This record gives sequence, C-alpha cells and structure tokens, in this order.
Amino acid sequence: MSVRLEPATNYSSEVARLFQSSMCLGDPLPFSLKRIKQYEDLCIGWYLRSDAKYSVVAVVDHQVVGYVLICDELKSLDRWVTTRSLRLILIVCLMRAARLVDAQSWAFYRNRVRDARNAWSFRRTQTIWPNISVHMNIERQFRTGEVSLALRNHIDEVCRVTGNDFWIGEVNAVGEKRARALSRVVGEVLSIRKNITMAEATAQDVRLVTVMRKVNYDVPKEDALVS
Repeated sequence: MSVRLEPATNYSSEVARLFQSSMCLGDPLPFSLKRIKQYEDLCIGWYLRSDAKYSVVAVVDHQVVGYVLICDELKSLDRWVTTRSLRLILIVCLMRAARLVDAQSWAFYRNRVRDARNAWSFRRTQTIWPNISVHMNIERQFRTGEVSLALRNHIDEVCRVTGNDFWIGEVNAVGEKRARALSRVVGEVLSIRKNITMAEATAQDVRLVTVMRKVNYDVPKEDALVS
C-alpha cells in the first residue's frame, strides 16, 4: 500500500467528512445532532484556518483515509476553543429553552461539558504538558497498518522539529482491552476515564484513554514533513 501525506488545508471538506462520519467510535452519531457544523468548527476549525503547516491528510489510491491536525500555538487554540465553546453552549441553551433542540442533542452537549471539565481537571494534575496539540482520525479499515504508522511517524517528526520530547493523544475505546493494547503501539497510558458523551450516545462502556508517546531523537531524519 502506498500512503501519501498532503497538506490538510487542501482537503478541508474531506477532513470534515471524515470527522463527522467517524465521530462515534468510528461511525457517525446514531442521531442527528443539532448545530453539528458549529460543533465541527469547535473541534477542527482552528487547525484548518490557522497556519496549519504541520497538519496533513493520508491519501491512499486518491482517497483521503485519515488525517492528523497539529497545533504548535496552544494559546491561540485555547482562545479559539473557549470562545467557540461559550458561543455554542449559549446557542444550544437558548434553543433548548425555545424547544428547538431535541433531547438527544441536548444530552450530547451537556455531557460534552462534563467531559471537558474532567479533561481540564486531569490536565491540571500533570506537572508537564507538550507544547503541541494533536488531533488524529483514521478510517476504520485503515487503523492498523501503514496509514497509522505514517501519521504517527509524522507527529514524531513534528515533535523533533518543534523541540517537543513527547506528545499526548486521546483515544476512545470500549472497555479497557484496547486501552492496554495502545500502550504497546503508542506509549504510556496516563489515564483511563469514562467518556460520558459517547457512553450515553452508544449505550456502551466507552473509555477515554490518554496516552503519552516519547519521541526518539536518535533516529535519521525522515522526509515526513509536508511543505
């Protein structure tokens, strides 16, 4: 299989398609989410509108099958997320008051706030944190093999270029079996906690696994970065 990495900003519509089609354990949400475009913008919009020099898509046979969005300006990203989050929460609350938001959408956003609060609480317990933010997504059938490896190696190389010794990722898993497997593929598991949003949306025991990958600097420089 030939995997080609190309700038994500050239494929923003494909990134958005993949984001929505796999946002629930590799599948679309089992219901129609109100304000989904605003939610999409909250999650991936900044990466695509900023100077996204490190964000790439993985292309196989002329098809985008995965992406990794990388931010090395965390203050700007935090401001974006805070502003967009408050705006979206306000809109959804007003729509709920006017009975324009169904119960499932309301539960989704309410639970996302709870998950965000838990994520912030966890982050505050960490003494160190990388200076980059990584958001990766891959089509289900390509998650094991060359696509995953190409994107993982790309993140490693970005860390070397930006002076980061490690990066942190979050992955959804049903139960703890996959969580333990991630430690072999990515790195140390820092946390396993319930993903309230996805657990309620799917009626499954969905865990959010936080993993840390330490970057090896003693390797030949790979031609992974996309200009």
